[in-house]
Amino acid sequence: LVPCSAITGPVTAGLSYVTRNWARDEHAFLWTDFRDAMKENWKQGLVLSVITSVMPLLVYVGWKFYGQMAGQNPIMFVPQVLVALVAVIWALSITYMHPLAVTYELKMRDVIRNGLLLAVARLPMSVGIRLLHCVPALICGALIYLWSPMIGMLILFAYYCLIGFSLSRFVTASYTNAVFDRYINPRIEI
Repeated sequence: LVPCSAITGPVTAGLSYVTRNWARDEHAFLWTDFRDAMKENWKQGLVLSVITSVMPLLVYVGWKFYGQMAGQNPIMFVPQVLVALVAVIWALSITYMHPLAVTYELKMRDVIRNGLLLAVARLPMSVGIRLLHCVPALICGALIYLWSPMIGMLILFAYYCLIGFSLSRFVTASYTNAVFDRYINPRIEI
């Protein structure tokens, strides 16, 4: 799935632009603005998606490698935990990277650096926004466990088909807009 995930970046950039505008209560034409944002930000989106698609493979290999070495030398547990920490920080910072790429004219290294800094600076909220996306699945998991597997799966399927993905993107765009307004926009000279 690495090559499939690697090509999703330009689409995510276009989607980030449209949802960012809607979260700001600004007008955006769905298809034309989506296409234009894809064209403008395809390189940055592609780099981010390639890193994001390779990250699980690298983390798995690093975790297994250092785990085997930790069996012989307990100090090797430290790099194993660092590998997991890198994956968690990347997962938190990718929330900010695509909106940064479509909102500001930054070089790729600045997009990554600012995304990492914002994720660490807003660590509790970054974790909270990621966990918030898991709530519908947890509720349906409870329905599956307590009630009926078929009904729970149908409810989860209907939720994600109707509003799940768009609601998740809109909530994330609203959150990142608020973070940018607080930390980045006041420092921009006009």
